[in-house]
Amino acid sequence: MKFYTILFVTLALFSCSSNQKNEIEPKSPSPLIMESVETPKELFRPSKVIANEKYVIVFNNVHEQMFNVFSPELKYLYSFGNIGQGPNDLNMVIQESFELEGNEFSMLDMRSFVTYQLGDTTAVGKDKQHIISEESVFNKAKKLSNDSFIFLPYSYKENQSDIHKYDFKDGKITDFGEKISPKPEEIQEPYLLSSILSVNKNNQRVAQFYQHKPEFKIYDFQGKVLHKGAVSIEQTDDKRLYFAEVYSTESFIYVLWVNSTKENVMKHMDKFRPELMVFDWEGNLLEQFKFNIPVISFAVTPDEKMMVATSLKETDVNTLYKVKLPR
Repeated sequence: MKFYTILFVTLALFSCSSNQKNEIEPKSPSPLIMESVETPKELFRPSKVIANEKYVIVFNNVHEQMFNVFSPELKYLYSFGNIGQGPNDLNMVIQESFELEGNEFSMLDMRSFVTYQLGDTTAVGKDKQHIISEESVFNKAKKLSNDSFIFLPYSYKENQSDIHKYDFKDGKITDFGEKISPKPEEIQEPYLLSSILSVNKNNQRVAQFYQHKPEFKIYDFQGKVLHKGAVSIEQTDDKRLYFAEVYSTESFIYVLWVNSTKENVMKHMDKFRPELMVFDWEGNLLEQFKFNIPVISFAVTPDEKMMVATSLKETDVNTLYKVKLPR
């Protein structure tokens, strides 16, 4: 009897600890001074940046010449990618799905993962990996491997995960991660549970940061929760945007911290100065910075030495920003 009592208590404690969120105290942010770099290429809606040791790609969210390729020194090289009905055109690009590995750049376009081979002067379509499923839209998709990817559903139900997983081998969609119990207002307004995902393939980790609550989770590739965190703030408000953008390397997770409403950001765009939170993959907040510009998107090179960013300023159509990251 004593053995079973001890076992029950141990399991109960383990269950409680796995659901417990670790409170994180925000740090006093250090200034992060971005340096402007002029480019001959006009970027009217630069909503996503991705970088590796060979290229920096800026996604200009328009219908023609969407992908703008730069050297690591931010010298403009070329552009490619159009929305249209032609055999080589794209249909509906999911910007969160972008991957850049060596000379290969891939993305989810509607129901296919499309891969391009990047060269010095042009990009050539390489192959397509088709999705066979009744699901029509895969929101914020991120590949775990060539065999599977995760994405966010457009609606939420009781006892269902807020991340789904697609398997290319059998075409099945399954829950990924822990089950949730959404509030009635979260079922009626699914955006309240919206999140952003980042994947660390080498260490098989997934980071999920919620946009309308200051919380995050870290999973392994089997969907097991490894860490839950919550930034400690005086009062939460689901109208506020907390985590807006995420970018990760093998060692760190970089997250854009806004803590404001979208209306307030757009109304005071010239004064908008978001912060950057830097976590390790254990969920520890290591550093916090404050930008000197209204950053909308950013990327960090794999060696974690340089950040490239784009700005919300309407006057910055010919401008990129960069900074050497403190080590």
